[in-house]
Amino acid sequence: MRIVHGIATASLALLAGVSGSAAMTSPQPEPTKQARVLLLPLSEADLTSTQETGCTCTMEVRNRSLVQAIGNELMVRTRAGRQVCRLTDARFQQISGATGTYRCGGLSMTLRRTGRSQSHQESDSFTVPAALAVSQGRARQTLNGIWGCAC
Repeated sequence: MRIVHGIATASLALLAGVSGSAAMTSPQPEPTKQARVLLLPLSEADLTSTQETGCTCTMEVRNRSLVQAIGNELMVRTRAGRQVCRLTDARFQQISGATGTYRCGGLSMTLRRTGRSQSHQESDSFTVPAALAVSQGRARQTLNGIWGCAC
């Protein structure tokens, strides 16, 4: 009985060794290239850092704020840190309508509605499904989320 058990153990060890070396020598698939993340989520400190007042609009993707427009400021966070860019009143009106192309922090951003808006009279606000196309040089990404404004 001991001999059978010893042979079985040796066979299993040999089989494990062969399959382990086969796994080490077989070609591994190349890792897929991940899209470069251009926008990082704004922190709570970012969102409350502005001195601007008035209507506030944000782009929410997976419950994270990626863009904030308030008064005459457009704020994003990139790998270089928080970026704050000036908006004219006309540009703020355009962005509050969830449309247009903007530049901030070396990024080009195009915002467009992708669904029907919902008004919320009790909070003087609206939300709309939107897509934000972001590019920097050759890197591009499109983020789908919710654009919302409150006054």
